[in-house]
Amino acid sequence: VEVFEETESLIDSVLDGYNVCVFAYGQTGSGKTWTMTGGGGADNAGLTPRSMTTLFTRIGEMSRTEDVQVSSYFLELYNDGLVDLYFKLDNPRGEAPKLDIKLDANRQVFIKNAVVKPVGTEDELAQLFQNGNAMRHVGATKMNAASSRSHSIFAIMVEV
Repeated sequence: VEVFEETESLIDSVLDGYNVCVFAYGQTGSGKTWTMTGGGGADNAGLTPRSMTTLFTRIGEMSRTEDVQVSSYFLELYNDGLVDLYFKLDNPRGEAPKLDIKLDANRQVFIKNAVVKPVGTEDELAQLFQNGNAMRHVGATKMNAASSRSHSIFAIMVEV
């Protein structure tokens, strides 16, 4: 809860048109996944679920005056390669196209060939987050019985 309270104003920055990135860093077992994802239920929700709730609440408050579009992509960095988790959801046996990190004409970073899903509701985004997380590589380590074994990039794009 404290981490979210410290970062909640970043949602306003997003809706004001700024790029925002929250980066969790630390050794295995230090609580990165718990901080970002949580442990289920509203009282134990992590930064990402709380941010989704707040984002869609604020969008609802704006909807009378602004047209807001939300979309998302979800990647993992595993064994020095990018894996498109939404592609894996849609094509469990398919071979994903090569992903490349690029800059667009406005000098914004984007991932060429990544599956970008339009999102209309908080529940829809939360379901994508949950399903994408289920596709990540996991394995036991000495520090953590269910270590993610990868790094995730969950992107939410907001156009006002």
